Amino acid sequence: MKVTIVINPKLKFEIRNLVNLSLEGRISDDQYRYLNELLGSNENAFDYYLELIEIHQALISSNWEIEYNMIFSSRKVMEMLEELGDYERNAPLVEIPKVQSSPELIQKVVYPPREKRTISKFNIFMLVNAAAVILFFVFLRYAPPKGGVEVATLEDSINASWGNNSGSMEKGTRLITRPEELLFLKEGLAELLFDNNAKVVIEGPAEFELLAEDQINLQYGRIYATVPKEAIGFIINTPESRVIDLGTEFGVQVDRYGDMYLHVTKGKTSLIAGRNASKVNVEVSEGQAKKVSAAASTILDVPCEKELFARDISSDCSYVWRGQTEIDLAYIVAGGDGFTQGNVSSGIDPGTGHINRLVIQEFERRSDPAYYPVSNRRFIDGVFVPNGSAGINRVSSEGHEFDGFPVTDSYYWSDITANPTVLDTSIDGLIERLVNIQSPGQEENKNLQSMLLIHPNAGITFDLNKIRESIPQQEISRFTATCGIPDSVSQTNKSEFWVLVDGRGVYHYQHSKDMLGSEVVVVSLKPEDRFLTLATTDGGDTIVYDWCVFASPQLKLQKKSGVK
Repeated sequence: MKVTIVINPKLKFEIRNLVNLSLEGRISDDQYRYLNELLGSNENAFDYYLELIEIHQALISSNWEIEYNMIFSSRKVMEMLEELGDYERNAPLVEIPKVQSSPELIQKVVYPPREKRTISKFNIFMLVNAAAVILFFVFLRYAPPKGGVEVATLEDSINASWGNNSGSMEKGTRLITRPEELLFLKEGLAELLFDNNAKVVIEGPAEFELLAEDQINLQYGRIYATVPKEAIGFIINTPESRVIDLGTEFGVQVDRYGDMYLHVTKGKTSLIAGRNASKVNVEVSEGQAKKVSAAASTILDVPCEKELFARDISSDCSYVWRGQTEIDLAYIVAGGDGFTQGNVSSGIDPGTGHINRLVIQEFERRSDPAYYPVSNRRFIDGVFVPNGSAGINRVSSEGHEFDGFPVTDSYYWSDITANPTVLDTSIDGLIERLVNIQSPGQEENKNLQSMLLIHPNAGITFDLNKIRESIPQQEISRFTATCGIPDSVSQTNKSEFWVLVDGRGVYHYQHSKDMLGSEVVVVSLKPEDRFLTLATTDGGDTIVYDWCVFASPQLKLQKKSGVK
């Protein structure tokens, strides 16, 4: 039995009008905020909103635009109803004269003047809907569409392999609704842009079905939806649930067992799960995540994993962004892309630029203050051994120079590596221990995710422009790190840390052998800054025990302005 939603008529009209504007992409920012206020102020208002969205979806799920325009989004009908309603409210009352009975059996019949009647808005509404329904079924009977309707475009894909029934799936392919026919992305990533500007990134293996320009069925796999305000109400159906967008970004995962996971990274959604009388509707907001169990159709709280889903892709530069807010330079040294770690057991020789499969740590290595390019590391421009005795050191392939390094003996001991180890000799032989940065008077810093060992005398330069090319939707705002000597070193000597931008010294830290500690470095970066250099020198007392570490050396990211 349908439950009637009790709501003030004026509020009902306002919600219906705002939803109509939103679905047509004509809603302003102020109207959008006002709609959110209305929905949040009244539970019945929110239920009425969901009812409108469900009616909208039911009407367009048959994929015919004509009846949708006639029944749901015809502004002329809504305007006519409103005008009739205004007339009904303001029209003068009509008094109907009472007919007096007469004792005469036969008399001249005098007919009273015909009374003026008004038609209520409700009756007009019912008549219009009845006519629309008749037209709807006449249209279905005599003009059924051939095949599906185009609702989206395949914007991009990376290493995508499609099932045989998917047809041609090249970049730019227009996609149509396929009733009861699933698309199968066997592997890779695909980005779809719906005609209402909702964007989804699908990660294989995944099976899905396009139902309309704002509705998709996901049988299993991962999908991330970015929904602008003009596409509010976008729906992802799964075998056991339905997720209705309320102006947001969210990811949905369905595993092979049918369990569904919803992770909301921005805004909020409505999650509907269960069947018949056991159906449950909950609101899921930013930073929250839910699991819908296929076995029991229950909704459970789970941790929100904001980097679980691919959100943006670009095949031009093999860019896959999962919501990360930083690029780790230690990952790049290890051969990764900055988001994922490469081979941590490798190292880069600062005196040759060669990449060694295993980290070399030995004495009596020495180099002239030359600049060496690094192959097979596209984000690393080059390496060098700093020595101020030459006056000027070259620090980039474009000829940038720095004249502030102190005099060193040009000796170095370890490769530059993301896998720093301290080698201690004990009665049990040679053992390796991972290093940890420690601040004065504090215990080990557990928040440091990675470590880049640059044992003096050594320097490395990163090409910021090449990194920017790999992240087209992001921009680099600053460099941050914690630099110091590991607490597992049995003794320490003096050492110095340096950060340069295009050959300009922007940070210098003199580490004292008398106090074990660390220091945080933060360097703002501008779009025109090209090269970032990290270097260490021996402090004038040889390179022994100078275990200089840049912990969590990261480039902080933010979305480019104008990017949705």
